[in-house]
Amino acid sequence: MYKLLRPITGEYTVKLSCVDPLPFLRRLTAHRVLFWSLCGGDGVWYLKTTLSCGELLLNNAREAGIPGEIVKTRGLPFFAAKYKKRPGLLLGLFLGLALLFYSELFVWKVTVNGNTTVPDGVILDALEAQGVAVGSYIPAIPVLEVQNRFLLQFHDLSSVAINVKGTHIQVEVLERVHEPPRQDTSGYCNVAATRDGIIVSAKSAAGTVIVSPGEVVEAGQILISAFSVGKRNVYRVHHARGEVLARVYETHSAVFPVEREVKHYTGREKVRRVVSVLGKEFAVSSESPYLRFDTVVEETPVMLLGFIETPVTVTKVTYREYKKETVPFTEAMLKADARLEREQWLASLGEVLAWEETFLFDKIQNAYVLNVSATVLENIGMDLPLEVGEQPPPQVKPPDPIL
Repeated sequence: MYKLLRPITGEYTVKLSCVDPLPFLRRLTAHRVLFWSLCGGDGVWYLKTTLSCGELLLNNAREAGIPGEIVKTRGLPFFAAKYKKRPGLLLGLFLGLALLFYSELFVWKVTVNGNTTVPDGVILDALEAQGVAVGSYIPAIPVLEVQNRFLLQFHDLSSVAINVKGTHIQVEVLERVHEPPRQDTSGYCNVAATRDGIIVSAKSAAGTVIVSPGEVVEAGQILISAFSVGKRNVYRVHHARGEVLARVYETHSAVFPVEREVKHYTGREKVRRVVSVLGKEFAVSSESPYLRFDTVVEETPVMLLGFIETPVTVTKVTYREYKKETVPFTEAMLKADARLEREQWLASLGEVLAWEETFLFDKIQNAYVLNVSATVLENIGMDLPLEVGEQPPPQVKPPDPIL
């Protein structure tokens, strides 16, 4: 507690020249002179005392025949004395501190925790619409009402807790765990092919598989029939379900020009600063004067005395000018770009069984052209409702009677 008050009440650092300071320290204790932080050695010692005890300590030092002097002062009284001829500065400091304490009635920062699928920005925008944002008057925030309205708006969240900690609002959310979608088994459906392919395997959970491995099928062709033959050689109708894996073929093309436009930075920059106080922005410089430029944004919170948080944020926007230049690319550079393009495309396909590519120069386009083809293993089955009056396919029939 005393450490917090010393910068306000003021303190002296006193230098003493003596071999052994212990007799003098006993004298100070007997005369009830406050002191602390003794340090030094080799005949030079330093200790600290209060503003009220400084003169008393020096008088005791003179009476004890010990040279002493004040080498450092610290605290608000000395600061005020230093600037007593500049009342405007002191008034500004007082008003600044008053505004700082007054601003503690408003929200300085809002953070969201616990969300993984719902973005922070979506939650913060919804809270702002409910009156909870940077700059909101804290005593006027109806926390329970906001929480209830918020849950009515977001069905993906099962709970929300708004915790007010000083000027910081922490929003703790719990996302709802959705049940996996139930498989539709209503009605009668065949399993048909979504695209052309060559059958690799076909498994049925309901219905009758009517294709074989190695068979070529076309889009829309029935793969698993809804009909099956039950007991007593009677047809049964199902909602056919199963997995039909087939080899399908994908192709991809990309053009890589030999000459490309790239950015060349001129070295000229323009800085624009925006000061945000409790969420309200004040621009202190103009927009970019350049035709083509990149933007670098740096946001820095303003700290008082280096460690006291304030509701002020300075955003530094740097505009970096550039010009467009046409630069030739070597064949090796273009092959590297093509390899990256091909790898990204193959990674997006799923299980790739085989692939091949060509990378040839096209004089008309003055560019290299990449053509890639891939064989992919894919489940091509989809539900296809039965039509009225549809009959079982020839592959599904009762066994011939035994004569």
